[in-house]
Amino acid sequence: DLWGFDGKVLAEAAKCFGLALEAVRTEPEFHRRVRIEELAFRYLRFHRYLDGILGGDGKEIFASGGEAAAECEAFLRDAVALGIDPEWRMTPKLSLRELLELRKFECLPPSGTPPEECEGLERKDWVDVQESLMTIHGGKDEHASLVRDEPASNGQAVRVKPGSPIWVVQAKPPLRKRTRKLDCYLVVRVDGPAPEGEAFRCGIYDGRNNRSVTEKSVSFTELAGTGYRTIHLGEHTLGPEHSFWLAPKGNATAATAIQVDRIFMIGRP
Repeated sequence: DLWGFDGKVLAEAAKCFGLALEAVRTEPEFHRRVRIEELAFRYLRFHRYLDGILGGDGKEIFASGGEAAAECEAFLRDAVALGIDPEWRMTPKLSLRELLELRKFECLPPSGTPPEECEGLERKDWVDVQESLMTIHGGKDEHASLVRDEPASNGQAVRVKPGSPIWVVQAKPPLRKRTRKLDCYLVVRVDGPAPEGEAFRCGIYDGRNNRSVTEKSVSFTELAGTGYRTIHLGEHTLGPEHSFWLAPKGNATAATAIQVDRIFMIGRP
């Protein structure tokens, strides 16, 4: 649980590590050990930045997404230079290298062609969640996979097989500010025969308070046609504790699949 690590705590930790490194400046081995310990603090800063937490001075922890992404790359270089194996498993599924690559993507979320609803808006006024920020659950390729898809906004999509009650696709919006009021949309398409009945359920979940913010059932009829459809999930006040989900509960033939292009949110005053 990282909620206690606010901007003031991070600022104090940065000061302490600065003093420690200066104190052992002429002692190579002790200097190396302090730098290794400092890596945990540097990694925590990524998390807090992505959570929208401001620094002790009330400003962003990193001045821009580009600066945060550059720090991800520097972190990996420094870790390797300090003797840490980049293939070391940080999680059951991800190595240190893979995890840092994911964090870099989260700092600089890719944006495809702006949706019609966002035309005329400044880039800071809407949030784009593409496939690199989506997590596939229940076994990759078993229920979903990443595919090339020319009609998608950035040429790629998550292809989902119907028939699973689990939240196969999940995504946390990369909110640069703390809590924001956002109008939320999901862009999807159905490929192959579209039977009657429910295609999937989707919604937004509050992980901090363990409650549903919204949930919606989408039928195959709503997705009928050849192009992508935009599903409106409503306007909600969201923060770093919220995530989007999609469960492809509907029954369909093996020839039918649901393509998830993107999730996007428009900021409201």
